[in-house]
Amino acid sequence: MAASQILAEYLLTGFGPVFGIIATDLKSTATRMAWASCIHSVITASTTLPFARLADMHGGYPVFIFGTSWLCIWTIISGFANNSTLFTVSRAMHGLAISAFQPASLSMIGTVYPAGKRRNLVLSIFGASAPLGFFSGIASGTLTANFDKWNWYFWAASILSLLVTITTAITSPRVCRGGSSTKVTMDWWGSFTIVSGLLLITYSLASGSNYENGYYSYQTLVPLFVGLASLCAAMYIEFKIAVCPLLPRKFFDVPSMKPFLAAILFLFGCFGIFIFYATFYLQAVENVSPIKLLTYFIPLGVGGIVAAALGGSIMHIIPLTNILIFSGVTWIMAPLLFALAPPFSFYWKYIGPSMICITLGVDLTFIVSTVFLTSTQPPEYQGIAGAVCSVFVNVAAAFSLGIAHIIYSETQKRGISISASYKCVFWFATASSCVGFLICLLLVRIPKVSGDLIPVERPSENRKRERERDIVSSE
Repeated sequence: MAASQILAEYLLTGFGPVFGIIATDLKSTATRMAWASCIHSVITASTTLPFARLADMHGGYPVFIFGTSWLCIWTIISGFANNSTLFTVSRAMHGLAISAFQPASLSMIGTVYPAGKRRNLVLSIFGASAPLGFFSGIASGTLTANFDKWNWYFWAASILSLLVTITTAITSPRVCRGGSSTKVTMDWWGSFTIVSGLLLITYSLASGSNYENGYYSYQTLVPLFVGLASLCAAMYIEFKIAVCPLLPRKFFDVPSMKPFLAAILFLFGCFGIFIFYATFYLQAVENVSPIKLLTYFIPLGVGGIVAAALGGSIMHIIPLTNILIFSGVTWIMAPLLFALAPPFSFYWKYIGPSMICITLGVDLTFIVSTVFLTSTQPPEYQGIAGAVCSVFVNVAAAFSLGIAHIIYSETQKRGISISASYKCVFWFATASSCVGFLICLLLVRIPKVSGDLIPVERPSENRKRERERDIVSSE
């Protein structure tokens, strides 16, 4: 399970260092490569809920095996891609594979481990694998870019995904392999409208600078408005028509759930920008070599493991809200330090602390998210609980990267220097983090984990208990 998390982060973070060399080898434009970077996240975001439903219907094991096998196939194809179209399709297939095994892995964890300290420990280990994936991706990307062998960045992922598939098939407990006892069905219309809506909106954000009239051209505005209409239709279907909606209303009955998910959107929007544009800034402005770039990201790997272990050990002592607010401060500091850093500044004055801050923000927020979502939902919603965090993280990354591309391309058209254009992007990431922090500070209240479950009562349960008390008192 943990290795699958490494795979997911590996294919996200490592793409930044190989971005330029792939564009050169495939003779692709910056806009097409921007779409290739966005489509990975948007496909993951848009198809995770349907795959989570399949995990709830058929169990997590077959969905997990499909995802890792599919990833193995398409990472091999990526290494042999000789044009930008095939490469973009393969990146989309990576996202499809990740959207299958991420919710399935959390569903399997929820099936094997009941809510409590053991599950929290397992989720902390699962979260600790994320920084390993971050650093492994950046390490592989920088090394393969340095030796002009970017193909091996993807082939290494195919080898790892094959090992994960074989290991899972051999070692998974029997309880994971049985079908689910729930009677939920697939919501095909909801799936179609969500996928099409997110795809069209992200495409319009990523490709607008490629047309003569920019983001005011009909090639950009038409998919944008159609995508928005599709998402509106998805909301109507989910709340009014669907018998088994992908996101049931009861899922949101948990106190603080709605503001928490809104905060996740803004916080992880910063992460999507940071991973790509920190790499671009260091290469284009600071003139950092690929090998030196690897050393710059070491805190992301080492600090992430420490943060994950620390977060897992203090959740029974400190309310999760306090951990979330602390991580919100680190979210703000990470892009802010890049926005304030003068060119060629001392590493430990700006860049190094920024790397530590983004590590603390990502890992602590991820651990709080997985514990909160999985521990407050019944067994039939474990697949959805595993999917929701992934959906919001990838939606945030896809949309924020599209907006960041707009900011960068528009400032470049106005003659602003490359350094100043990157600074504008980092200021946008800082603003996004500030919004997420304020939502957590003002609206999110999650208690510490006590006993086996976070003490949560749904409004529907409160009403049921009130009716029972009324009946008893009348008698």
